[in-house]
Order: sequence, then C-alpha cells, then structure tokens
Amino acid sequence: MNKTRIIGLMIMLVGITIHANLENDFTDFITGLLLAVGIIILVFGKTIFNKEKKTT
Repeated sequence: MNKTRIIGLMIMLVGITIHANLENDFTDFITGLLLAVGIIILVFGKTIFNKEKKTT
C-alpha cells in the first residue's frame, strides 16, 4: 500500500469511529462523506494522485 491508500484507510476508520460513537443527523452526513472519500481514495488513489510526469 502506498501513502495515499493508507490515508484513505485512515479516513474510513475515522468515519466508522464517529458513526459508532455519536448519534446525530449531522454526524451521519459527515460519516457518509468520510466513508465515501475514503473508499474513493482506496480504490482510485494511486491512479488519481500519482500521475507520472513524462520527461523528454
């Protein structure tokens, strides 16, 4: 795993922890956003954030 995917996993864990400990509509919204961003970074993190620069 690269650094980007580890950050995505940490974001997901924070979202799950907040969802498990707090009960509120706003926290449900925030945890949904955190989980979605974490999943996107886990799946696409290497291709989105680590574009190779072509040198000529």
